[in-house]
Amino acid sequence: MQAASPPYLVNITPPVASEAPSPARSPAPSYSAPGKSPLAVAMIVAELLPDLCSTAASADRLRAVHELRRLSRTAGNRSSMSAVPGAVAALVTLLSDPAAAVREQAAGTICNMCCENDGNKNKLANEPGAIGKLVQLLTDGAADVSATAAAALSNIAHDNAECQVSAGKHPDAIPSLLHLLGDQQNTRGRVAAARALEC
Repeated sequence: MQAASPPYLVNITPPVASEAPSPARSPAPSYSAPGKSPLAVAMIVAELLPDLCSTAASADRLRAVHELRRLSRTAGNRSSMSAVPGAVAALVTLLSDPAAAVREQAAGTICNMCCENDGNKNKLANEPGAIGKLVQLLTDGAADVSATAAAALSNIAHDNAECQVSAGKHPDAIPSLLHLLGDQQNTRGRVAAARALEC
């Protein structure tokens, strides 16, 4: 049996806002500098959570999830991020956001958080709707969204039998990955789908 490819981090796509951030709030500083303590990371995530809700302006949601994605690129931040009550659920909710850029950033954050972190893999696999929404994004009309969703599924299932079973139980997971694998217009999506199918 061929060894599965190692997990990988998804490149950060700069956020593209379709509207200005809400005027009541000043632009937040970038929180992504490495070397933050677990408590500092948890406080940053808690501060960003209100901007992840559906009632926040689209540009605020995009900015907040982009900051979470940047934080998630540092391995030491990942467990602290998922330990904040409501953080994982908020990310899963954003997978259904009307804005493709927000959906892609949310899937990318999930992908990064599950990179070589079994605790986060299990949390995401057991979070209601998480696997189903990622599977739905495999057929998203935006190529970056479907590719990033496939990468997230790959990282969730990588070297984790329980998560592989959870992902494999979804009736559309394998057909959707195979469909993405055959998409000649989405090179990144094909690579990510192949990696997910290896798991």
